[in-house]
Amino acid sequence: MNCWKSLDKALSLSNLRGLILFLFLYLAFSLLFLVAAHSLFLNSPDYASCLYAALTLPLSIATLVYTKLAKGRVSERLYLSRKNLTLKGMAYGSLLLVIMLLLSISLTILFSLLKISIKTNASILLAGVPAWFYLYIVIIEPINEEFFFRAFLVPRIGIIFSAVLFGAAHMGSGFTFQIDAFFALVFGLLGGYILKKTRSLYPVLAAHILFNLINVAIYIL
Repeated sequence: MNCWKSLDKALSLSNLRGLILFLFLYLAFSLLFLVAAHSLFLNSPDYASCLYAALTLPLSIATLVYTKLAKGRVSERLYLSRKNLTLKGMAYGSLLLVIMLLLSISLTILFSLLKISIKTNASILLAGVPAWFYLYIVIIEPINEEFFFRAFLVPRIGIIFSAVLFGAAHMGSGFTFQIDAFFALVFGLLGGYILKKTRSLYPVLAAHILFNLINVAIYIL
C-alpha cells in the first residue's frame, strides 16, 4: 500500500514539475562539464576518469541548486542541519555499514565455495585510474549519490522506487556485475529507511563513504 502511495505521490503534478526541473538542471550541468572535460583533458590519460566525474558530479550540484531554488534552508531540506546529527542516527549508520560488510563477506565466501570469479564494476572502474579518482570514489561519489537518491528522491518517490533506481544505476554487464546492483538495492532500501527514521542524511552518508573506502582499500591491497 505504501508503495502505491509513493507512486501516486511521485506522479503528482507538483512532483513531476520538480523532477523535470531537476532533470533540466542535471543535463545543463552535465553538458557544461562534458564540454569542459573534452576540451581540457581530451589527450590526457585521465580522460575517461574526467568524463565519469563530469557525468556524476552534476548530481550533487543539480540537487543543491534545485534545493536552493525551493523554499526553506538547504541544510534542512537535505537533512544536514546540526539537529540532524545525533548519536542515535550514527548508530543506525554503523549498523548499516556492518550489515553491508557482512553481506559482502557472505557473498564472497559463497562465490568462493562455488568457484565463481566475481567481477564488479569497481574492479573495472578503478583499473588504471589516477590517484585523485580514488578520493573521488570514496568521498565525492557518496555525496553525489546520497544527495540525489536519498535526500532528493526518497521524499518524492519513496524508499522502494528510489532504491530500485539506485540499484539500476549500478548495473553493469554480465552475471557477476549484477552483484553491484544487488548491493546498491539493499543499501538503498536500508538507507532510505534510516533517512525516514532519523530524518538525517549523516548516518547513510557516513556508511556509504566508509563502505566505499573499505572496498577501494581492498582493491588497492
